[in-house]
Amino acid sequence: MRFADLRRAMSARWHSRAVDVSSFAHKDIFFYGAGNLGKKLKASLEEAGISVKGLIDRRAAALREQGVDALTLEEMAAVPKEESVVILSALFSLEDEPALREVLQTAGFPLVVALHELDWRSFDSASFCRNIFIGDYDIERDFAGDEEAVLAAYALWQTEAERFFYMTQIEAYLRRDFSIFPDPLPLRLQYAAHDVPEKADMRFFVDCGAFDGDTLRALSAAGREMHDYFAFEPQQELVTRIHAAAEELAIPRAVIVPCGVSSTTQQIRFGAAEEGKSAVKREAAGSHVIQCVSLDTMFAGEAPTFIKMDIEGMEIEALHGAERLIREHHPQLAICIYHDMSHIWRIPLLLREFYSGYRFYVRNYQYMGLETVVYAFADGE
Repeated sequence: MRFADLRRAMSARWHSRAVDVSSFAHKDIFFYGAGNLGKKLKASLEEAGISVKGLIDRRAAALREQGVDALTLEEMAAVPKEESVVILSALFSLEDEPALREVLQTAGFPLVVALHELDWRSFDSASFCRNIFIGDYDIERDFAGDEEAVLAAYALWQTEAERFFYMTQIEAYLRRDFSIFPDPLPLRLQYAAHDVPEKADMRFFVDCGAFDGDTLRALSAAGREMHDYFAFEPQQELVTRIHAAAEELAIPRAVIVPCGVSSTTQQIRFGAAEEGKSAVKREAAGSHVIQCVSLDTMFAGEAPTFIKMDIEGMEIEALHGAERLIREHHPQLAICIYHDMSHIWRIPLLLREFYSGYRFYVRNYQYMGLETVVYAFADGE
């Protein structure tokens, strides 16, 4: 089957709920959230001739000190709201978004629209969408040459529901319509494989991109038991917080490695992390140099049972650095596949190349297809 035929066969199942931003032409547009994503969205709207009247943010006082004109929701009390719309210009979870909508509507805003409900085609340049959501992949230039690989990965998923989600992820990027996604799973369950029909073995857990220990805490809350815990986190200021989490949970053996992971032991340039964000992305001209190691080197003579990776687009390089572990020991895997559009097919195909006995499952934990994870479980486990 050709990709175009498969896409056509599924088209009746995709239902757009996207809101045309041009319908806000005679309304006062406010943003809730003045972070990095909000700033880029504001610039994109203004480039399309759509003005933003104001920014609402809980950190308004601190932002004003930085030269950002923002108000708290309380400071907005006297502002007329009858002919206004609030765009949630940050990503809020499945659990948090309904409560936030209620707060804003109670404050007098009649219409609240989330990022995943916008019709990005009505205002967004493809370059902005690509930069924010699909890394460096150029869908207009590259996708036609990848259709064979896309079809090969389509056949790897375990169920029809997963094959449909896989195609939905690709279709959303092709259309720039993220409203066709189903609601995500709760973010607190990410990496837990709670509804995957396999028995997860996290006794020897490797946490690549450990941030501040949030995955460790979430998995413990989900009832996952760990005896050996290895965390890789290059942001030095977060290491003590990971230690604290491991001590609080009384993990018998916890090792925190202040490095990133890659294909080899090497130093790589990265950009600086933004305040309050976990993302540290690779940049050739980045101001920070981070020491990276390979998992094959770190675990010579050991066999982790479960490896998680959320490393801002470095997943493929890091998997090459874990090839021996995967080929010899077949650890269970939870790998993020949303940092670059092509990862949704390239990563499962790479894992199948390393070990043909893996069974693949895909789960999504955030709107717009973000926080999407591929789980791999080996035969006999």
